[in-house]
Parts: sequence; C-alpha cells; structure tokens
Amino acid sequence: MRFDLSARSSGRLTSDRYADVTNFITQMTHRRGGVWDDTERLDWRNISDVESMQITVQASEEDTQVRILADYAAMTFFAFFAILFSGMFIAAAIGGFVFQPSTLSGMAVIAVVGAIGSYAAARAAWKGFAQKRHRDLQRLLEALVAFVDKTSV
Repeated sequence: MRFDLSARSSGRLTSDRYADVTNFITQMTHRRGGVWDDTERLDWRNISDVESMQITVQASEEDTQVRILADYAAMTFFAFFAILFSGMFIAAAIGGFVFQPSTLSGMAVIAVVGAIGSYAAARAAWKGFAQKRHRDLQRLLEALVAFVDKTSV
C-alpha cells in the first residue's frame, strides 16, 4: 500500500525556513526523521519496520510544492497475514468444538469457511486502516501547505 500526495503552496519558502518546516513535520507526525536539504529542496524521511515516509518541500521561483510519499508494504504483509491466520485458527477451534466433524469433508468445510471468513475480515480491517491513513496523510498535506503559506515570503 503506497500513497503519493502532493499540493502546491502559492508562497515561496526560503531555505532559512527549512528548520521550521522540519520541526512542524516532527510535531505533526510524532516521528523524527532524517533531513536532507539544499537551497531549493527539503527532504524529510522516516523509515521504520512498518512504514516508510518521505516529505519533500521544493521551492520554485513562484510557488512551493509539498509532496508526501508513504509506503506501508511491510505493515500490509504482517497485518494481513496475522489477521488471516488468527481468523483461520479461531474458525478451526470454534468449528471443531461446536460441530465436532468426524469426516474429512466436514473438516474441509470448516477450513474453507474459516479461510473465506478470515480473508474477508483481513480485507475489511486493512481497508479501514488504509482509508484512515489516507485521511491522516491528506490532513498532514493540507497542514503543511498552510504552514508554508504562513511562513513563506
């Protein structure tokens, strides 16, 4: 799962304000990131086991572009399969206890129902997370653009 959001600020941010932008990003995300900057561009990056986020603020002659790249591939893998296998385990435990299947076909039905139910639950949980994360990143982008508007020349 990857997000790529960008917006433009009508103001032009100068490089002497990059420290203010970095502090604002840290305050908004509650994450410390590595900062790479030059006179035209600020790159803020935070990489962890579950998330990779990069925020770029690039000034041009007439405006400033803000871009957020976020990658949750590692988190997707672990969360999805944790929910999937937990659901299958619960389905097998409950199905085995309640129905007490004595045939291979009875056990197969419980396994198939458990797998389908677990997959659906994992997709629903992940979809909810993805929608919430998109809203959070969109709010962060809007706040960064407003901050750049306020602090630019």
